[in-house]
Amino acid sequence: TAMSKLSLRLQNLGFAVYVVPELATLTITGGASPATMARPEFLEWETAILKAQMELEDTFEEIARGCSAERHSVLLIDRGTMDVLAYMGHDDCKEVLEENNWTVPSLRDKRYNAVIHLQTAALGASEFYTLENNHARMEAPEEAIALDKRLSHAWVGHNRLVIIDNRPTGGFEDKMVRTMQAVCECVGAPVPR
Repeated sequence: TAMSKLSLRLQNLGFAVYVVPELATLTITGGASPATMARPEFLEWETAILKAQMELEDTFEEIARGCSAERHSVLLIDRGTMDVLAYMGHDDCKEVLEENNWTVPSLRDKRYNAVIHLQTAALGASEFYTLENNHARMEAPEEAIALDKRLSHAWVGHNRLVIIDNRPTGGFEDKMVRTMQAVCECVGAPVPR
């Protein structure tokens, strides 16, 4: 929902907008079953996702540079590199980074101008948490909360990390407005009220 709202808002402001899809969900809905994978298979899958994610991001960036010479371009990326790494344990993450000569700063800090993390509804808006709107989502609310903490923690250190929490007042629309405000500030666009 946030991606479509952001895309529409930025397009209406004259930006060329490119939305990079999340690869893990794409592979899960395409048949991959990470929950049933043994550790070596899981690490191979995550590494493949990470490599493909970076290639896809780079491809979209190349397309944006080539096709949008007259307008400013924005790439909206559903999940970035650190999200992939957050699904692994610390030791597994370290192993994957070393095997591929990657570093956290190169994956976290140099690839993204800003990181906007939308907190799971399971944390603070549990009545709205559901598995129905994402067939690749399989976490119970408690697992979603733990995963959300790992995901947001994975991005700590990025110089423009914004966490959009679930406030007791305002609801979903308020969360979408705050998300739009954060993105608009990052790209220098007029901020919605």
